[in-house]
Amino acid sequence: TNGSGRHRECLVCVDWRFLLPLQHNQVLEQVWECQEQNKDTHRRQRVVQIPTTVVLGTQKGGTTVLTQSLLFSHPDIVPTTKEIHFFNRQHTFFRHGVPATTRIKYQQTLLQSIQQQETTFVSEKGNLTHYVDATPAYLFLSSRIPYWLLCTAPWVKAIVVLRNPVDRAYSEYNMIKQ
Repeated sequence: TNGSGRHRECLVCVDWRFLLPLQHNQVLEQVWECQEQNKDTHRRQRVVQIPTTVVLGTQKGGTTVLTQSLLFSHPDIVPTTKEIHFFNRQHTFFRHGVPATTRIKYQQTLLQSIQQQETTFVSEKGNLTHYVDATPAYLFLSSRIPYWLLCTAPWVKAIVVLRNPVDRAYSEYNMIKQ
């Protein structure tokens, strides 16, 4: 929702050359331009799913239990590998912000990452699927991740998993000891 209780409509059209977030009324015009420029539109234009939920946490903090036991057992959530690192793959690129002059480079970098994460939209029941990225490392990039999420995918919901630091450290110690 957009805060007013109403749901927002969001559709992203991706051309292999550029990443263009569009309003729903601009999509038909943009798709038509893609078709005019490239007759082979099956290879040139796709609609992709960026994660709809991001899980942040720490090592031995409970993110695995949350994602694999609870989230991935839901029929409308696409099971994936746990730590995709979707939003921090470009950590070095994002370190000093994204200057306007490098926007195309950013779009191409993000597009490559999106193409690796491409997935289906509709579950077997016909419901919209959700795509979860559970990467505990995001918690350590907490000064940057909210900005990246807002710029890249403002619809993403974040789940933060915290654990008593002493219990977490002891659990990590036991894991290393084994």
